[in-house]
This record gives sequence, C-alpha cells and structure tokens, in this order.
Amino acid sequence: YVYSDQPLDKAAPRIMAGAMRISPNARLNLGSVADQLEWFKSEKLVPATVKIDDIVDPQYVETY
Repeated sequence: YVYSDQPLDKAAPRIMAGAMRISPNARLNLGSVADQLEWFKSEKLVPATVKIDDIVDPQYVETY
C-alpha cells in the first residue's frame, strides 16, 4: 500500500481519506469513463472509432 513505512492500522485512515473518489461497491462511473474516452480521442491517443462498449463490459464490472 501507499504508506509502506507505516503499519496498516496507522496507514488505513490516510488510505481511506485518499480514496474519496471510490464509489460504494467500487462501481465504475460510465459517464466519467466516457468523458475520459472523449478526451483521449480529442488528443488522438485512441482511434476516433473507439466506443465505450469497446472498452467496458458491464458483465464484469458494476456500473452507474
């Protein structure tokens, strides 16, 4: 984990405080992924033809 110089019981509160962007049950925010994909397309880092369905399979991850 991030604070390898500390025992887990001491590092856990800091780890949890830094995990503010994790949703309940670690669900994947499809809207955010779609926004990121559009940015990657605009920067020409991925082909313009890539669709969200090409990179996310909801049978393997819970989404919202």
